[in-house]
Amino acid sequence: MFKRRILYLLLGDAGLLAGSYTIAFLFARSQGYIPSMDFDLFLLLDNGLIEIAGVVATVLLGMYFLGLYERIRVQSLAGLMQDLLLVFGVAFLVTGAYRELFENANRPLALDHALWIGSRGRGADCLAIVLWL
Repeated sequence: MFKRRILYLLLGDAGLLAGSYTIAFLFARSQGYIPSMDFDLFLLLDNGLIEIAGVVATVLLGMYFLGLYERIRVQSLAGLMQDLLLVFGVAFLVTGAYRELFENANRPLALDHALWIGSRGRGADCLAIVLWL
């Protein structure tokens, strides 16, 4: 189904993308934005695990369907940046639609820690993938 090289790239990118959410959470806790929340509480009770898995899956599928794993040699840096920005833009839209449809019924926006961590995590995702190249 997948070539071994593509599978290794997918696993590496998945670890990099998921790790950026850990960095965003640790940064938020060190700055006092979420002083009383543990990482396991964020993952399990605040639907952080579903959001992280959704973003990682959306980004990986987008990069796979755009052919970024097939053509390893970069022909144009501007074209690569456009493809990456398209993938991350779609990931922003998918997670925004998920949050609007399923999560925002009873939650005030000012107290939403997952939104803060998610937005910083997606920003760290963009930066990590660009620096990874």
